Amino acid sequence: MKKSLLTLGATMALTFGAFTPTNNTVEAATSCYSSYEFDATFSSRESTDYWALCKGTLKVSGTISGSGPTYKPVGNKAKVSVEVYREKWGPDELVDEFEVTVYDDESGDFDYTIGKTDLANYYLKFTPTSTEGNGTWTFEATGTISTN
Repeated sequence: MKKSLLTLGATMALTFGAFTPTNNTVEAATSCYSSYEFDATFSSRESTDYWALCKGTLKVSGTISGSGPTYKPVGNKAKVSVEVYREKWGPDELVDEFEVTVYDDESGDFDYTIGKTDLANYYLKFTPTSTEGNGTWTFEATGTISTN
C-alpha cells in the first residue's frame, strides 16, 4: 500500500510539474514612451533605432537636409522616402510612408500624422529615391516620432 501511494504521488508530481509555467516566458514591454528624437545621417537606405511607443495617434515630424554633389548650392533637388515600420513577429509591418523633397540649398521640413496605433516598437527607414546633379548626396534627418 505504501508503494502504491508513493508511486501515485510521484506520478502526480511529474504530471502536474510538467504543465506548470517556467521562468522562460515572454512578457510584453512594461513601459512605453510618448516621443523619441531621431538623428540619422545617410547617403543610401538607413534605418533608425527601435522605439517603444504608447498607443495613440502616431506622428513624425522633423527636417531633412542634404548636401549635393557640388560645393556651391545650385538648386539641385533630391527626394527622400520616409517609411514607418512596426516591429512584428516575422516580417515587420510597413505602417505608412511619405516623401520629402530636399534642395541642396534648402532643407525639407515634414510634419506627418499617421493615425491611431497600438503599443509597439516602431522605427523609420530613410531612402533617397531620386537626386539631381553628379555625385553622391549626403543627408541628415532630425526630428521626433511621437504618439498622443
